Amino acid sequence: MTTLHADLRTRWTLLVSLLIILGVLIGCEGSGPGQLIDTDRSGIIDVEVFADLNRSRTFDGGDSPIGNAWVALRFPGAADTIQRLTTNSVGEVRFSDVPVGVIELLLDPEPLGDSLVVSHQTPDPLRLIRGQSEVVRLGVSYPIVKIDTARGSRQDRPVFVEGVALNGSGALPNSAIHLWDGTGWLRAEATTGPTIEVGDSVRVRGRVHRTGESVVLREGLRARIPGRNPDVTPVPVTTREAREAGASLDAALVRIETAGVVQTVFQGGVATVQISDGSGTLMVQIPQGHLLAGNLPIPRAGGTVQLTGLLVPQAGGTSWMLRTRSGSDVNISSTGTMTGRVFIPAPDDEDDEEGEPVRFQDTPLAGVTVQARAAQIGGQPIGEAVTGSDGTFQIFGLPTGAYEVDLDPFTYPDSLTIGTIEPTPTLILTNQTTHVTVPLLPPAEG
Repeated sequence: MTTLHADLRTRWTLLVSLLIILGVLIGCEGSGPGQLIDTDRSGIIDVEVFADLNRSRTFDGGDSPIGNAWVALRFPGAADTIQRLTTNSVGEVRFSDVPVGVIELLLDPEPLGDSLVVSHQTPDPLRLIRGQSEVVRLGVSYPIVKIDTARGSRQDRPVFVEGVALNGSGALPNSAIHLWDGTGWLRAEATTGPTIEVGDSVRVRGRVHRTGESVVLREGLRARIPGRNPDVTPVPVTTREAREAGASLDAALVRIETAGVVQTVFQGGVATVQISDGSGTLMVQIPQGHLLAGNLPIPRAGGTVQLTGLLVPQAGGTSWMLRTRSGSDVNISSTGTMTGRVFIPAPDDEDDEEGEPVRFQDTPLAGVTVQARAAQIGGQPIGEAVTGSDGTFQIFGLPTGAYEVDLDPFTYPDSLTIGTIEPTPTLILTNQTTHVTVPLLPPAEG
């Protein structure tokens, strides 16, 4: 009997163990891969849903809660949800008795419409442990799309784009930023946000606006995102290709290798230059600050230039102009020479005691530093030379344009004053020499 009882106990213990294992396996049915669910253990999940329209991942100014939207929980890979509840007026909902494990959250698509997407979940992934109370934030925002997608979007669609900044803050009117992401070029206007430099990785929010073949993002909110990028290579184009850019080159960074200056108008601190490489004309805007930074004069008709810049649509969006970003975008390749002399004028001729005319000679001044600056805009000297023993000087390789000639006041006697310099302004023309006379006048006799 003792042996029989022992055998029965052994069989009973084995049966109980099998039942326990079977119960665990049944409890695991419907769970995701690798999930082992113990239904005796659970936790609490508090969910907050809000419109994170600036994608800051925090609830801040301009954000708003999303109420009356259902939120569902499920295990990864499972077809059925664990629970589904609706947010209150402040976008909050509490889930109690949630089984432990990795939990996925699903959000009601109805309040998102065709403009919004779930932009982030914090924390992600969500791992719930026994007795834990976890707070989860679901942010909803506009989608991040590639530039080519943004360019093809409907009018006024709100989107985010990310790309390389082709210009820095303040380089263009209307706080515009041009972007490139490998799929295309895009201009964002009226942007606000932190200071941006060329090459920064930037995210910009705005609404798509289309005029003709030109597409821009308006009401842009810009933000830097981690990472620096290699320099973007400008697209080499002719002047005609730039003017007729079309959708493929709208907002692009381009390079004009060599073009002649047809005419220039300087107004409001901006040089508007018409150039041509023989294929057609193109309007170019060069701010005074860019010329000063490049130590250049205002480009003059008859000269030649190399230019890099951004294509900006003109009224109607059917033609484009080029706008430079900095002084390094401008090069005046045509040059000329300035020669001249610095002297003290001779006194007027007079007769000697015998009535014979006496002719006096000008007095040359040696060691005087002559400086040539850009007319109308000033800035640092573009060229300098020191007069020789005969008072003459030469400045070679001056970019063509108009100049004002001045003298370094520390290189000539302070009793002398500069007279009328001729010609003023001094025009430097391609491969030509312009001669300048600079008189220094002694004090007038009392």
